Amino acid sequence: MTKIYRNFGIIAALAQISCFLLIVQQRYRLFSTDEKHQESTRQLLIWITHLILPVFLVAGKRVEGWNLSFFPNVFCTLTMIFAIRFPSTSFIFYPMIVLATFFLVVHIIALKHLYHIKFIEPKGSFRVGFKFLKYKDLEISVYYPTDKPSGNRAPHFQDNYPMDNSYLLACFAGPFPRIIFDIMYDFQTKIKLFAHLDSPLISPEKLASQTTSSKFVPIIFSPGIAGHRAGYSNFCTEYASRGHIVVSLNHVEEVKEILMEKGTDLKRKYLAKRVHEVRGLIDSLQQGHLLSEVFKSEVPLAMEKTIVMGHSYGGATAVATAFEDKRANDIILLDPWLIPLTKEELSKKLHCGVLLLESESWDAALPFYEIRARNKELINAQKENEKKTFHAIVKRADHITFDDSSMTNVALMTLFKQIRHKEEQRELAAFMIEITSKYIELSVSERKNDEVEKFMQLIKTSKKLSYE
Repeated sequence: MTKIYRNFGIIAALAQISCFLLIVQQRYRLFSTDEKHQESTRQLLIWITHLILPVFLVAGKRVEGWNLSFFPNVFCTLTMIFAIRFPSTSFIFYPMIVLATFFLVVHIIALKHLYHIKFIEPKGSFRVGFKFLKYKDLEISVYYPTDKPSGNRAPHFQDNYPMDNSYLLACFAGPFPRIIFDIMYDFQTKIKLFAHLDSPLISPEKLASQTTSSKFVPIIFSPGIAGHRAGYSNFCTEYASRGHIVVSLNHVEEVKEILMEKGTDLKRKYLAKRVHEVRGLIDSLQQGHLLSEVFKSEVPLAMEKTIVMGHSYGGATAVATAFEDKRANDIILLDPWLIPLTKEELSKKLHCGVLLLESESWDAALPFYEIRARNKELINAQKENEKKTFHAIVKRADHITFDDSSMTNVALMTLFKQIRHKEEQRELAAFMIEITSKYIELSVSERKNDEVEKFMQLIKTSKKLSYE
């Protein structure tokens, strides 16, 4: 089952329905007219509404976190408490029952629609380890292959950074109470990755037994604007399960100002900052300091096969990094936001291979960004490039489909029309993960012509892609 519902909320709704049945039984004396029986029914109602339902709320908070279904749950419980405190002949009894009924219906509807989707379990030969840390001035997450998973799955949110950025976006159209926002999105703090905290890195010998090399290929992932270091875990865990080391980082920037800016000065300023951070990360990997500190031993890396990839603003970061740094052997661009780059820059020839996957809807949704035109300009500039380049449009995909939030926030993203096909998000993500994984394997291999042709045929013949 890929949809994850609120079990404690479902149990609470069943308890609330039981309360209604008890109230009806007590009001109309359906099973007994005995006063003792009526009093015992009243005591049972008090126990359920005053103790059991609050316990479900607290337990749900600790295990599953809260979301929007919290509000009708609480209001239904409160109106029931008020209702049973008054005799059925009281003028206040029936309005409370009507309100409780309304909130129960809303609660059930919320439970049905406010689900989130299970993350995609990696399919590679290895289990996935995970560490998050601050290295120098960077906040990073490291995904890597392990053969001794700790059993302690990493949380999707390691700190307040993702929630703070999400709140900034929520306030984009106007002020919004932070306490309500935190309740709405609290469930995300309970979601776990398919990666195990603080597990040991697999040995180079065991890596070589399952792959073609005893060296780990470094993959650097740059998130989109307001994205975070664990926000693309579906992609990163898959690559790590195939024997690679993936380092994803936070880019701290003025999110609202960048999006509100009509020109590109601020966008270019922060793009330069992003490139500086990515190149600094490559330096640390090349010098061996970063991973030796993380794993307390030397980690052999195939630096000549370094891959830089990113989504949206992170895609622009990958392109700009490749312009400046020859150590980027390949770049993977997930629906890149190339608006910070000039037309002259987009027409430059790159020294590396390029895979560009574009969503079907983003170009039409925001025509002033010229998404497809800019993507084509970049790809067309590589026609005489010795490296292979691929540009494909993922049918039925939206810009947010590449992000984990397409699964964690599928209901609200659909409501705000950022997702058009909510039932297909997991399938689309799994498909893009498979395509990018195949490209990575092509990138780290010797790139024989027949392998390139096979990959090109896969792109051209897939019914889920339109090939550019």
